[in-house]
Amino acid sequence: MKIAAIVFLLLPAAAPYSPPSGGAAFSEYRCQPCQPDLLQSGPPGLVVRAGESWIFTVKDGLPADARPAARNDKPAKGEIFVTLEFEGGASVMAVTSNDEVWWNYRAFIVSKPGHKGNRTSVCTLMNGERTAIERWPGPVPAIRLADFSFASDRQLRCE
Repeated sequence: MKIAAIVFLLLPAAAPYSPPSGGAAFSEYRCQPCQPDLLQSGPPGLVVRAGESWIFTVKDGLPADARPAARNDKPAKGEIFVTLEFEGGASVMAVTSNDEVWWNYRAFIVSKPGHKGNRTSVCTLMNGERTAIERWPGPVPAIRLADFSFASDRQLRCE
């Protein structure tokens, strides 16, 4: 028991997430106060920054009515919940849909405000409060969600 306690004390504490240095652009991604970044100065979509959670609906293929959420919030009927966290050396996005339909959508890793981002693979969102988990190695400053379309065939796609 004493040895385990000593080993535990010698292990370095996990460092809190901080985006890679990149100048003032990264400081703009801090949530002070939280406002949805619907990218009025860039491509359409909702930008979710590391450490943030949002609830939104989909209108005309884009996130709408976005509002900040707590990590344990649940989406109401017709809403989608998304969170982006950095944990265990990886960035993890969890997306829960409480809509009646299945959604295909696109996600883009965004490195600075106004940047359209680089497309990354994501899977179809199923209905019924099921959660899709996406994971990327290392820190991801933000993800832009856009181009939602009905998955009318209810086929799970990852693209």
